[in-house]
Amino acid sequence: MKMARAFIVGFFLVAISIAAFLLVASAMAVGQATDAPRQSATAHIPYDFWIGAINLPAGDYTISPDVDLVVRFHNVKTKEDEVAYLVPASDNAATVERKLVFVVREGKRYLREVWSARGRQIVNSEFDLPAGTRTSEVRLVAHKPKSSEDAAPESEPANCAVGQVCAE
Repeated sequence: MKMARAFIVGFFLVAISIAAFLLVASAMAVGQATDAPRQSATAHIPYDFWIGAINLPAGDYTISPDVDLVVRFHNVKTKEDEVAYLVPASDNAATVERKLVFVVREGKRYLREVWSARGRQIVNSEFDLPAGTRTSEVRLVAHKPKSSEDAAPESEPANCAVGQVCAE
């Protein structure tokens, strides 16, 4: 009986330690994400694409941070919105080229990465899927931040026209 009780107490101590670690790690990640500027951008996506299981039509989109690690895609023509849940892959925002990266799987293009003022981020729904053999990229055109006067200035992407499919 004493051994079972000691096991249960030990189990709960380990569980509490793990929960505390995860809470601290989450708080640190949120703190890092909130330091980045909230900067919207536009992109002309010349093909239908998928965010997870949701199909979106080709067209002009405004892409803006919704909350930390969530980005909203607003179709200018249809006025429809869809969100992508992101996971940070790098925080090297100063050298990151602003773009969307799509992976081609079975003839369909899936949003895989968002490269923005917040660094390179991977779409959460893409983690358990195969990488695919081809990718395509769409450049983002930055807009002035909504609430920050000292954020990075607008910049035109080099080596690729806005909305052009650059690597396929």
